[in-house]
Amino acid sequence: MNETSDLDNQKVNLIKSFIEKSKPETIVELKLQILSEINEHFSKKLEKVNGEWREKNSGFNNLIKDNFVFSAKYKIQTLGWILNKLSEEDFSKDYNQEIINIRNLFAHAELLIDENGRKYFKKEDTTFDPNYCKQIRQNINKHKRNLEQLKNKLEVL
Repeated sequence: MNETSDLDNQKVNLIKSFIEKSKPETIVELKLQILSEINEHFSKKLEKVNGEWREKNSGFNNLIKDNFVFSAKYKIQTLGWILNKLSEEDFSKDYNQEIINIRNLFAHAELLIDENGRKYFKKEDTTFDPNYCKQIRQNINKHKRNLEQLKNKLEVL
């Protein structure tokens, strides 16, 4: 994850550099091309959401396989709904804060090097140092247990 975060930041910096050095008409051309592709992609997904995924019995199974539409946010919201339906403790809000938000923050963190040559990641006011990473690991383990408990509960239904 560390390396892909750094690569994403490099890509954004390269795009910004190109934009700064290009003629306005070139930027408009690029923007229109990207927006057209994004619009096409979103339109196809929206057609499925409003069509086959809504109408067909197998549609929900196909929806939950689509990581673009059925993102981590919707997965944990769905588990929260299931936990409530089963009258189990709903850990979905904690999971969202302790796993998803941190992952998203980390995914966009910047790789920095301190005066001693130590590499670390930072995003906004969050530094991913060994202590913070230890806390992240503890939260991951906690939620692994939560998911395992739900799995066990579902197996006896």
